Amino acid sequence: MSEAVEKLVKRYEGQIEDLQEKVDNLERALEKAEGWANTRAWSRHRPHQRNDLTEGLPVPRLEISLKEESDWEWIWSYYLVYRHTTLEILDIPMGETVSRGGHRHDKFKDQESAQSSLPFRDGVHIRRDAAHLNFPAFVIAQGNAWPLEPLHD
Repeated sequence: MSEAVEKLVKRYEGQIEDLQEKVDNLERALEKAEGWANTRAWSRHRPHQRNDLTEGLPVPRLEISLKEESDWEWIWSYYLVYRHTTLEILDIPMGETVSRGGHRHDKFKDQESAQSSLPFRDGVHIRRDAAHLNFPAFVIAQGNAWPLEPLHD
Protein backbone atom coordinates (compact mmCIF):
# COMPACT_ATOMS: atom_id res chain seq x y z
CA MET A 1 0.00 0.00 0.00
CA SER A 2 1.08 3.53 -0.63
CA GLU A 3 1.82 5.89 2.23
CA ALA A 4 -1.26 8.01 1.48
CA VAL A 5 -3.54 4.97 1.60
CA GLU A 6 -1.99 3.83 4.91
CA LYS A 7 -2.65 7.26 6.42
CA LEU A 8 -6.27 7.10 5.30
CA VAL A 9 -6.69 3.59 6.71
CA LYS A 10 -5.24 4.64 10.09
CA ARG A 11 -7.45 7.73 10.16
CA TYR A 12 -10.58 5.71 9.36
CA GLU A 13 -9.65 3.01 11.88
CA GLY A 14 -9.37 5.72 14.54
CA GLN A 15 -12.73 7.14 13.56
CA ILE A 16 -14.27 3.66 13.65
CA GLU A 17 -12.86 3.09 17.16
CA ASP A 18 -14.29 6.43 18.31
CA LEU A 19 -17.67 5.60 16.85
CA GLN A 20 -17.60 2.12 18.41
CA GLU A 21 -16.88 3.68 21.81
CA LYS A 22 -19.84 6.04 21.36
CA VAL A 23 -22.09 3.11 20.38
CA ASP A 24 -20.93 1.15 23.44
CA ASN A 25 -21.66 4.13 25.71
CA LEU A 26 -25.12 4.58 24.18
CA GLU A 27 -25.89 0.87 24.59
CA ARG A 28 -24.90 1.05 28.29
CA ALA A 29 -27.08 4.13 28.77
CA LEU A 30 -30.00 2.38 27.05
CA GLU A 31 -29.60 -0.72 29.26
CA LYS A 32 -29.60 1.52 32.33
CA ALA A 33 -32.71 3.40 31.15
CA GLU A 34 -34.55 0.17 30.33
CA GLY A 35 -33.66 -1.24 33.75
CA TRP A 36 -34.98 1.89 35.45
CA ALA A 37 -38.17 1.82 33.36
CA ASN A 38 -38.77 -1.84 34.20
CA THR A 39 -38.41 -1.23 37.94
CA ARG A 40 -40.94 1.62 37.69
CA ALA A 41 -43.45 -0.26 35.51
CA TRP A 42 -45.81 -0.71 38.48
CA SER A 43 -46.17 3.07 38.79
CA ARG A 44 -47.70 3.68 35.36
CA HIS A 45 -51.45 4.18 35.10
CA ARG A 46 -53.31 1.71 32.91
CA PRO A 47 -56.82 0.96 31.71
CA HIS A 48 -58.84 -0.84 34.35
CA GLN A 49 -59.23 -4.57 33.69
CA ARG A 50 -62.93 -5.24 34.11
CA ASN A 51 -63.97 -8.59 35.52
CA ASP A 52 -66.94 -10.12 37.31
CA LEU A 53 -65.53 -9.17 40.73
CA THR A 54 -65.09 -5.48 40.05
CA GLU A 55 -67.90 -4.89 37.54
CA GLY A 56 -70.45 -3.69 40.09
CA LEU A 57 -68.07 -1.72 42.32
CA PRO A 58 -68.40 2.06 42.50
CA VAL A 59 -66.12 4.44 40.60
CA PRO A 60 -64.16 6.28 41.93
CA ARG A 61 -62.81 3.88 44.55
CA LEU A 62 -59.63 2.68 46.19
CA GLU A 63 -58.64 -0.91 45.55
CA ILE A 64 -55.91 -3.22 46.83
CA SER A 65 -55.56 -6.52 45.02
CA LEU A 66 -53.51 -9.65 45.54
CA LYS A 67 -51.70 -11.43 42.73
CA GLU A 68 -49.87 -14.71 43.34
CA GLU A 69 -46.64 -14.75 41.36
CA SER A 70 -45.50 -18.18 42.61
CA ASP A 71 -45.95 -20.49 45.61
CA TRP A 72 -43.73 -18.18 47.65
CA GLU A 73 -44.24 -14.70 46.17
CA TRP A 74 -47.34 -12.45 46.27
CA ILE A 75 -47.82 -8.90 45.04
CA TRP A 76 -50.28 -6.48 46.64
CA SER A 77 -51.14 -3.61 44.28
CA TYR A 78 -52.92 -0.50 45.58
CA TYR A 79 -54.85 1.64 43.05
CA LEU A 80 -57.14 4.60 42.73
CA VAL A 81 -59.77 3.52 40.20
CA TYR A 82 -61.44 6.47 38.49
CA ARG A 83 -63.28 7.49 35.35
CA HIS A 84 -61.22 9.76 33.11
CA THR A 85 -62.87 12.62 31.20
CA THR A 86 -62.73 10.35 28.13
CA LEU A 87 -65.05 8.01 30.10
CA GLU A 88 -62.32 5.37 30.21
CA ILE A 89 -61.83 3.79 33.64
CA LEU A 90 -58.18 3.95 34.74
CA ASP A 91 -56.12 2.37 37.52
CA ILE A 92 -53.75 4.92 39.06
CA PRO A 93 -51.07 3.10 41.08
CA MET A 94 -50.73 4.26 44.67
CA GLY A 95 -48.39 1.55 45.98
CA GLU A 96 -47.10 -1.96 45.61
CA THR A 97 -45.85 -4.47 48.17
CA VAL A 98 -44.07 -7.71 47.32
CA SER A 99 -44.31 -10.49 49.91
CA ARG A 100 -41.95 -13.45 49.77
CA GLY A 101 -42.19 -16.50 51.98
CA GLY A 102 -43.76 -16.43 55.41
CA HIS A 103 -47.53 -16.26 55.72
CA ARG A 104 -49.47 -17.64 52.74
CA HIS A 105 -52.17 -15.29 51.52
CA ASP A 106 -54.50 -17.95 50.18
CA LYS A 107 -56.88 -18.68 53.05
CA PHE A 108 -59.16 -15.65 53.35
CA LYS A 109 -62.44 -16.75 54.90
CA ASP A 110 -64.05 -13.35 55.21
CA GLN A 111 -63.58 -9.59 55.17
CA GLU A 112 -61.87 -9.56 58.57
CA SER A 113 -59.20 -12.13 57.61
CA ALA A 114 -58.55 -10.31 54.32
CA GLN A 115 -58.24 -6.93 56.07
CA SER A 116 -55.91 -8.29 58.76
CA SER A 117 -53.64 -9.85 56.10
CA LEU A 118 -53.04 -6.62 54.19
CA PRO A 119 -49.44 -5.41 54.00
CA PHE A 120 -48.90 -2.93 56.84
CA ARG A 121 -47.96 0.22 54.92
CA ASP A 122 -50.37 -0.02 51.98
CA GLY A 123 -53.04 -1.56 54.21
CA VAL A 124 -52.99 1.50 56.46
CA HIS A 125 -52.68 3.90 53.53
CA ILE A 126 -55.75 2.60 51.71
CA ARG A 127 -57.88 2.80 54.86
CA ARG A 128 -56.61 6.30 55.78
CA ASP A 129 -57.02 7.50 52.18
CA ALA A 130 -60.57 6.13 52.14
CA ALA A 131 -61.38 8.23 55.21
CA HIS A 132 -59.68 11.41 53.93
CA LEU A 133 -60.96 11.20 50.35
CA ASN A 134 -64.35 9.80 51.30
CA PHE A 135 -63.96 7.04 48.70
CA PRO A 136 -65.02 3.43 49.20
CA ALA A 137 -62.15 0.95 49.46
CA PHE A 138 -62.01 -2.73 48.55
CA VAL A 139 -59.73 -5.76 48.90
CA ILE A 140 -59.71 -7.94 45.79
CA ALA A 141 -58.30 -11.38 46.63
CA GLN A 142 -59.01 -15.07 46.26
CA GLY A 143 -61.97 -14.52 43.98
CA ASN A 144 -63.69 -12.11 46.37
CA ALA A 145 -64.16 -8.36 46.67
CA TRP A 146 -64.49 -7.22 50.30
CA PRO A 147 -65.14 -3.63 51.40
CA LEU A 148 -62.61 -2.06 53.76
CA GLU A 149 -63.52 0.06 56.74
CA PRO A 150 -62.01 3.57 56.57
CA LEU A 151 -59.47 4.36 59.27
CA HIS A 152 -60.39 7.72 60.83
CA ASP A 153 -58.17 9.85 63.08
